[in-house]
Amino acid sequence: RFYADSYLTLSVPAGYVIKSIVFTAGGDWKGSITASTGTYNNDSKTWTGNAQEVKFSFAAQNRIKSVKVTYAADVKYAVNITTPSNGTLVVKDGSTVLTDGAQVYEGTKLVVTPTPEAGYVFESLTVGDSEVELSEGKYTFTMPENDVTISATFKANEKPDATLVLSKNGDISDKIE
Repeated sequence: RFYADSYLTLSVPAGYVIKSIVFTAGGDWKGSITASTGTYNNDSKTWTGNAQEVKFSFAAQNRIKSVKVTYAADVKYAVNITTPSNGTLVVKDGSTVLTDGAQVYEGTKLVVTPTPEAGYVFESLTVGDSEVELSEGKYTFTMPENDVTISATFKANEKPDATLVLSKNGDISDKIE
């Protein structure tokens, strides 16, 4: 039984990380639990993340029937980012912008945003061995259990923007940019 304002700390030896923790209630579940790191879902009573130690604080008295801890070797995988010509490629882990060769855990959600330079348009994005489709200008994927290479290609804009130019004397001419 855990009382209000009590704590539970779970840890694993060096070289390992906790991947998930699932609590099974031994009666009515009251209040909420707060985790020191990772993501805790109070509805499913499940914590997920990558940590060697997680400290939980209880807001109300709770009886816990069991705690299931899943852990794995502390292994990260490389995110290899190929620098594109005629544009940029930004890969983020949350709000952190990754650089070429960054190391992340399997299961990490990454967001890839390709941006063309002026006069160019996005052509394709490849993640690993697959060409992928953008959704709202970006691509989100979950890091697999291996290194990943990300690359983008941009091509010249075949339909340049046209601008009408009005001169001082009132003449209109086309200007292609």
